[in-house]
Amino acid sequence: TTPGICIIINNAMVRPVTSGECLLDANQAADTNYLDAPTKSVKLTVGKASQNVSFATLSSVGLNTGSLTLSAMATSGLPITFASSTPTFCSTVGNTLSLLKTGTCTITANQAGDENYKPASSVPASISILTDSAANLTSSTNPVMVRKNVTLSASITGNAPTGSVSFIADNSTISTCIAVTLVNGVATCTTSKLKAGKRSIVASYSGDNNNSGSQSVPFVQTVRSLDWLPPLLNQLFN
Repeated sequence: TTPGICIIINNAMVRPVTSGECLLDANQAADTNYLDAPTKSVKLTVGKASQNVSFATLSSVGLNTGSLTLSAMATSGLPITFASSTPTFCSTVGNTLSLLKTGTCTITANQAGDENYKPASSVPASISILTDSAANLTSSTNPVMVRKNVTLSASITGNAPTGSVSFIADNSTISTCIAVTLVNGVATCTTSKLKAGKRSIVASYSGDNNNSGSQSVPFVQTVRSLDWLPPLLNQLFN
């Protein structure tokens, strides 16, 4: 008798429609042998269902990123609201997180429930807002002769940066210049592995607990071939 709350399926099963008081009447009509049976009524309380919220993991990010899009989901399918617990460092509008200051930003994902679902437990997540680093790359000798040593130097600016730098030539990491440790904000690598021609080199900084990773602008290192050698030998040396 309360179809907005519950319905009968195949005259045998009760299916809840929403939370509330479900009223059921059981009737037996008369036949040639029996009179109508008295109607029997029963009341069932249809309670609200539980729900959970899952919040996507947040990675560290540089302050200059400015804003991020937050993502979370409730098992009920109901929409999520976000709130910042650290308004000094970050703020939220809808699902957009604005970064305000370096430090730890904590956000909670909430779902308040509705007529069918209980409120979900709030789920917090934290993100480290890092100082934006910058990488500057220089060369000891430019141009340099093929197979001769050249020293590449990467200077990293930021908040007392630590970590390492890898040097990449034409999109391939130089084999002798992988994960070079920073010393006082500088990583250096001496190599003779560069092939003849104009090589596009970048320094890729790993970042650390206080600084975001970064990459230098491409630096063009000219590597001269041994032009005075006969062509076949020159090709071998290059």
